[in-house]
Amino acid sequence: MRTGVLLLLPLLVFAFTAAAENDRQEIDAPVTAKAYSPQIQSALDFLERDITGPEKSWQVYAFLDFLQRRFDLPEKYKFRNLCEGVIWSEDDEQLASFFGKLINPDHQIDCAAIPSVRANSLNHLMGHALACDECPLPPKYFALLQEAFEAELKAERPGYITTHLLLCRLWLEELHCPCVVSAVHDKEQFVPLLLKIIEQNKGATDLAFEAMALLFYIGEGKEIKPEWLENLGKVQTRTGGWGYQPGFKPEGHPTMLALWVLLEKENPAVTPGVRMLRPSKKFLVVDE
Repeated sequence: MRTGVLLLLPLLVFAFTAAAENDRQEIDAPVTAKAYSPQIQSALDFLERDITGPEKSWQVYAFLDFLQRRFDLPEKYKFRNLCEGVIWSEDDEQLASFFGKLINPDHQIDCAAIPSVRANSLNHLMGHALACDECPLPPKYFALLQEAFEAELKAERPGYITTHLLLCRLWLEELHCPCVVSAVHDKEQFVPLLLKIIEQNKGATDLAFEAMALLFYIGEGKEIKPEWLENLGKVQTRTGGWGYQPGFKPEGHPTMLALWVLLEKENPAVTPGVRMLRPSKKFLVVDE
């Protein structure tokens, strides 16, 4: 089951089949010739096959488009090529209309469609970050970010809220939108939380993959322990995909995140200028 919620967020929906698939795929010529080449190519093959399945997810392929740009993957992994003619679910169509800027920097967002704090506080924060160059930021936006961040610092087991608050921070920066100086303003403040997440999940879950990918993305990949990467590799299924947790069936979301981690590890000299978002020509922000 999937929900119409912004990328990288399973939102605690863990009603997944616990048995991993057993069929083994054929692996084509690898994208690279380095240590993780077979696992990377196997993951790409899984995602290429999964686009034709009933559980395909728009957000997964929007992010694969970013990985194609960042790591100069073959052109066939661009969203417009891999997803040509794909019929998406109603939830995915809604996501695409709201978060299309992940693929197209000139995508126009309906500011009135961004969820309110009362309707969905996390999507409210993320939606406004993603649209900050088109829609005015609410007066209490940065106070809400800070409040959510402080709650994660106190949490016994921080989770997806941490990673998505960091995404908000990154998107504001990448779209050249003004930021209020706070703990959330400093990306390094997220590092201890991300490391705690990975340690608690032993580097082997969707959440751990997400935290590792973001550590690499903000330039803190050196903090990732070899055993976490080893655990990530061990839980890849024979189909090339990963499950949300060890033993769960492989799905697009954890596979895309694990792929991102391996690509970052395999390509330490990746061009840092290739970011998730590319700014449009204007932005608008209201004063706090």
